[in-house]
Amino acid sequence: VKPPRIVKELGYSRGNVHRLLATLEELGFVELIEDRGYRLTYKMFKLGNKVIEHSKLEEVAHPFLGPLAEKAGEDVCLTVLYEKSIIIVERIKSANLLTLDHDVAHTYPLHCSASGKLFLSSFDDESLWRLLEDLDLEKRTERTITDKNALFQEIFKIRKLGYSLDLREYSEDIHTIAAPIYDYTRRIVATISISGPSQRLTEAKMQTLVNPLLQTAEEISRKMGCDQAGNMNYKKMQKAFWESKKVVYRSNNHRGGM
Repeated sequence: VKPPRIVKELGYSRGNVHRLLATLEELGFVELIEDRGYRLTYKMFKLGNKVIEHSKLEEVAHPFLGPLAEKAGEDVCLTVLYEKSIIIVERIKSANLLTLDHDVAHTYPLHCSASGKLFLSSFDDESLWRLLEDLDLEKRTERTITDKNALFQEIFKIRKLGYSLDLREYSEDIHTIAAPIYDYTRRIVATISISGPSQRLTEAKMQTLVNPLLQTAEEISRKMGCDQAGNMNYKKMQKAFWESKKVVYRSNNHRGGM
């Protein structure tokens, strides 16, 4: 399809359409075919399939997001893993005048986001090392973890806690806490997170939200078919899941063939 048709169909300005197409092309979702305009790529096709796959997840999780956002007084997001990033599939904004600008369908890195680190924790030891070798551990703030061994230590801590924190690792002024959502196979299929400006969502406030967040994640997991009903059983299931991955901290001198 050519840009003039998009302008006509969507009612956007030519400048906005060209900027949008340039962004989509840079992300690999569209490609320019000489004399024919733009067409969708296979990457967009895969994303479309992901949307269908996660439609049940959004339907199940949606009733739980609003009450948690109201209790926390901050944004609540539902995220899923997409290739080597996480993507927000649903977001409930807080009623505060000062809110965050993260968008649905925007992707975030795995190594410096609370939800991303949870997904990293779902990989076994060997797979995780291979993934880290291929990841760009971009330093976004002074607190971003860019050392692979340090990131392993962080993941080990997350496994013990059963939830994950982002304390100004992705952005200088944002705090996030995230918990895992499991399906009937007891694998992590999504995360639910609470995010807010760090001056308002302090570390002390985050600690008061741990139990409400974990309880909400548990309720959604039950709806997704996870057969561990009850908070204590859920925590036992979490512990068994983390331990099954056998992630242990190893220095560079003890990495073997990985």
